[in-house]
Amino acid sequence: MAELALLDPLALDREIRSTARDLGRARAAFDRGNVDDAPDPFARRRRVSAKASFDELRQLPGDPLFQSLARWIGALTIARVTFDDEEAIATVFARADHRVAFSEEALSARDIFETLIAEPSSSGRRPIVAHAFADGLVSTRDALAHFAERRREAVRLLGVDPSAIDPLAIAPAAEKVRNALAEMVSFPSRGRFEAALDATLARDAGEGWPAVLGPRWLAEMFRHVRLFDALRLDLPLLPRALGGTSFCRALSALGRAFVDADIPSGTPFVIARAPDDVLAPSRAALFGSLPMDAAFHRTVLGLGRDRARSQARQIAHGLAVSVLLDAVATLTSITLFDAPRSLDERFEDLTDRTFGDAWPRQLAGVLPRARPDRPTAFAGLLLAAAERIRLRDAFDEDWFRNARAHDELRHEHRASPPLPDAEKLAAAADLLVRSFREALG
Repeated sequence: MAELALLDPLALDREIRSTARDLGRARAAFDRGNVDDAPDPFARRRRVSAKASFDELRQLPGDPLFQSLARWIGALTIARVTFDDEEAIATVFARADHRVAFSEEALSARDIFETLIAEPSSSGRRPIVAHAFADGLVSTRDALAHFAERRREAVRLLGVDPSAIDPLAIAPAAEKVRNALAEMVSFPSRGRFEAALDATLARDAGEGWPAVLGPRWLAEMFRHVRLFDALRLDLPLLPRALGGTSFCRALSALGRAFVDADIPSGTPFVIARAPDDVLAPSRAALFGSLPMDAAFHRTVLGLGRDRARSQARQIAHGLAVSVLLDAVATLTSITLFDAPRSLDERFEDLTDRTFGDAWPRQLAGVLPRARPDRPTAFAGLLLAAAERIRLRDAFDEDWFRNARAHDELRHEHRASPPLPDAEKLAAAADLLVRSFREALG
């Protein structure tokens, strides 16, 4: 016990930051299906991911730095205990052991999913691929259920979940958004999950985008305002350009990397960022929503006024369906990690009310993917709606080209904001719905 108490807290802070960074990189590799490329974030870092360290720090005086160190060590302890289970989900999802009619070789569930989202909207093969995907998820669902069970046990043994937003605060807001957006959007075959996936892509919003979706395009967009000067952005592998919202997802990755890199010098990492931080998902949603505004299409893509307005509406529709999936994912995540026995029934009810017909039970928890941090990420998405309106009102519709707006954003990066309560989340949900109503109108 004495060893940790006598340790330089700033040295401990640096070790926590390195562990959190490598954990994020490992999870990104899992999401890409590159399990072998994932670093081991906990190699030789046991002291920042052990219950004994967590308990010891909680006994120290109530200094904000010690409290923040304890929260991070608690969150990393849970992540370490369940890391192999997260890896197992990625492994079985990427294992090529499915024989399907449309391929001579055995495919993984990931391969089938990639085939599905790349399939043209008019393709008659899409329902066949969709059926194969749903049928190939047995092992992935089993691995996900085991992970959820292990995580619940880890939280029970630790005595607290230091990285969880209150489900009672976020669930009503997610349900409000789900209900409102379900009435706004329309697309063919609403009861088919592959139709919803296709609608998220905004394939028809294809004017003005670069031929290659890469970091160079992102850097050029903000070159004149020097937003990222002196920052070393760690961008993930960007998505394939399958539709207009692929560029939204690239911008989301940029917003998250911006927050990760912009920690003021001299500020401890554990003070600037919390394990349940809403800042990163909020910035991701803020930057990812830029193409919802016609000003983006005029100033960045060079479209005329009428076409810019039309394409912004197409993007807004794709993002609205994406947010619908995020809301369903948030509500199913809460169920999976709190009351797993009711997951299938809850999923069928949500998809039936959202898309007009229940989706196959095999998808529950997998599509959209349930994760422990989904509720926090959705809270960040809601808060971004309020931030977008504030910035637009203060700096006009092209605020993203205004250096003063960027100064405000960077000023807000100095410390992790507190988790929003139910009242603030409800107000933010109203603003998000209003934003989509305006953009789709």
